[in-house]
Amino acid sequence: MKKTKLQETIEENQHKLKLLEKELEELNLKNKENFITQIIEKPAIVDGLNIYKSTIDAKSMDELKAIGDILREKIKSGIGVLSSVIDNKVMIVCVVSDDLIKNNNLSAGKIVGDLAKIVGGGGGGKQHLATAGGKDTTKLDLMISSVEDVIKKYL
Repeated sequence: MKKTKLQETIEENQHKLKLLEKELEELNLKNKENFITQIIEKPAIVDGLNIYKSTIDAKSMDELKAIGDILREKIKSGIGVLSSVIDNKVMIVCVVSDDLIKNNNLSAGKIVGDLAKIVGGGGGGKQHLATAGGKDTTKLDLMISSVEDVIKKYL
């Protein structure tokens, strides 16, 4: 069955829309990279380890994980915790650099699991990257301010 001109135009426009959405997503991520650069400039320090933490505006857990990946790439050594409120839930991503996994036996999964309990949730993952979620958005600031204490527990 041959496509009509209208069908071809619709398909073309759908393709263009997908390309524009992807381009917008890439620009958004680039903007987040600039934010990450600011986070990296002022780490908290616990027992000589750099801790990078912040709340960030993310549209989805996938985006938050992608930002976490960027943070992990940019830090030479340290632990990063990023959080966002998505769909009225607290979402958290934790990243740990390879040297701290090897030398200090730190695990992003354990850290994020403890942080998630503060906001009424749970989570976990791998040693280098883990995610969590929680229901209590009113405890987001408390969770962010507890990052250092949670990490100290594992040192």
